[in-house]
Order: sequence, then structure tokens, then C-alpha cells
Amino acid sequence: MVQSILFFLLGFLCAGFLVVLIAPAAWRRAVALTKKRIQAAMPLTATEITADKDRLRAEFAVTARRLEMDAKTSKEMANDRFVEVNRVREELKLAASEAARKAETIAALETAGTELKAQLAQRAAEIERMSEKLAKFEVDAAKKKRRSRNSISSTRRPASRRPTGRSNWWRANPRSRN
Repeated sequence: MVQSILFFLLGFLCAGFLVVLIAPAAWRRAVALTKKRIQAAMPLTATEITADKDRLRAEFAVTARRLEMDAKTSKEMANDRFVEVNRVREELKLAASEAARKAETIAALETAGTELKAQLAQRAAEIERMSEKLAKFEVDAAKKKRRSRNSISSTRRPASRRPTGRSNWWRANPRSRN
């Protein structure tokens, strides 16, 4: 059992020794690659630095212009909405005034209708009263006509004295025609 522990320790030490030999080379390679990447990202000459600054300024200018255009579009949309809201408000005011005018007209027509109904009822009562009077007058006229017929028939001449044709006597006495 001691022998297996010694083999295990020997393998472990060999692996550690190999790591100590290979690790600095791997470390140097990693450092070199990182350095290259950083140097590639960072400009080295003055023209590269100026070009990088110009690129950043251009990106900023494009972004600022986009924001200005977005702001302008938003402002135009807000103005259009404001105009639309004001137009709708004016339409609402017009509709409200129209509704008020129509309500006044309706009220006036209802008042006139009520007055006309009252006049109609009054005239209907008057017509009824006049109809009753007319019926009474017709009855009275019929009675008078009967009385006059009765009185005429009692005052008629005997058949021998009656004129046979139309003579002046007939025209002179219109009551005796019946």
C-alpha cells in the first residue's frame, strides 16, 4: 500500500513539474495575444488618433441629427394633433350651439302647439255650441214652416176662386205658392 501512495505522489509531482515548465510559456502567449488585441483597438499614430476622433464626432453628429429629426417629427405630430383637437373642439361648440338652437326651436314649437291645442279645443267647444244653436234654429224653423203651412192652408181660397194659370196675383203673393 505504501508503494501505491508513492506512485501516486510521484505522478502528482511530475504533473506539477510539467505545469511549472509549460505555464510560463502559455502565460506569455496569452499576454502577447491580449497585447495585440489592445493595440489593434488603440490607434498608435497621430493620424489614427485624429481619424478615430473624427469617427466618434461623425457618429455623434449622426445620432444628434437623428434625435433632431425625431424631435421635429414628434413636434409636427403634436402640432397636427393640437390642430385636430382644436378642430374637434370647434365642431363640438358648433354642435352644442346647434343643439341649443334646436332645443329652443323645439320649446317654441311645443309652446305654439300647446297654444294651438288650446285654441282648437276652444273652437271645438264653440263649434259644438254653434251646432247646438243651429240644430235648435233648424227645429224652430221647421216648427215655423209647419205653422205657416197650417196658417196658409187655412187661409186658402176655395177652389172656385183660385186662379187657374199663373197670373199677377200669383206673383204678388209668394206665401201662397206652397
